[in-house]
Amino acid sequence: MLNKNGLRQAYLLRGYLSQYNFNQIWVSPLPRAKQTIQPYLESELLKCILLPELVEGCYNLDHTAPINERWELGLDPLGDFRGRVKAIVSRVKNMIGDGEILVVTHGHFIREFLNMLVDSHSYLRWPIGNCAETALDVDEDIKVLYVNRTVI
Repeated sequence: MLNKNGLRQAYLLRGYLSQYNFNQIWVSPLPRAKQTIQPYLESELLKCILLPELVEGCYNLDHTAPINERWELGLDPLGDFRGRVKAIVSRVKNMIGDGEILVVTHGHFIREFLNMLVDSHSYLRWPIGNCAETALDVDEDIKVLYVNRTVI
């Protein structure tokens, strides 16, 4: 759940995001992500797609819980997490020309996504802050335009 500062940031984010015209909004089903985007969705009368694949990763060898419950239970084997991230990387690559997509997820997921996207040979610890923006240009070549730009 978001604390008082997180809720304030979510309302500030609403104003910032209103300058964009998103074709799709993908959101992690964990409460922090849903609360973060809720003020924007209400102000713009938009709908989002909840994607369990966007849930944060948490390393544990027991993977019997459903994907969207694993993080809160501390259950997500490394292979499952990376498989989920890889699925989202593929999905993004297949959407060339489909317009702007907003993805609301978590820091560890974003770091893993960027490492896979740039095919890093060593794990880069990208700086990811709360309510920060990372932008990509997905075309024939994928370009990371910026990472962790504080928008509020």
